Amino acid sequence: MRKFFTITFIALIILFAYGMFSKGKQNLYFYFSSPYPEQANSTTDYLFQSCQPKAAILKSTLSYNNNLQAALNWMLSYKTPKVSGLDNPFYASTLQANVTQSDSYTIVDIQGQAILESECFEADFKVLIEKTIEYYLQDIPYQIQLNGSSQDFIDFGTLK
Repeated sequence: MRKFFTITFIALIILFAYGMFSKGKQNLYFYFSSPYPEQANSTTDYLFQSCQPKAAILKSTLSYNNNLQAALNWMLSYKTPKVSGLDNPFYASTLQANVTQSDSYTIVDIQGQAILESECFEADFKVLIEKTIEYYLQDIPYQIQLNGSSQDFIDFGTLK
């Protein structure tokens, strides 16, 4: 009888721990780039031109927050040049996103220093941020700023 209660007690602890650690986690979506456009899924991914044709590939991870700001900050926080075999142009940067929403308009301000490995990542930088924003906002109007300036985001990569 004692063995039964011990096993039951351990099983309940395992179930409780599983519930606590998995409770509330949802998929968080963001984009990274691939130099292989043929990897693109026609319904979720986006083809674009950088120094070569590329694809913005939709990735996901589990998170307690599944909003736009969390997705952008998760994407910007990876500190390796490759993530699941995809290019990460943000890895050397010190960037963080702040999203402010009103009833009809959203401002996404990317704060920090954008450090890119090469000029070939300039298009990736903008496209991956834009596609992640579009994934969450759908048809809601938005403005992207780089350190408080929408013109700096628009001109990113063109000013040398």
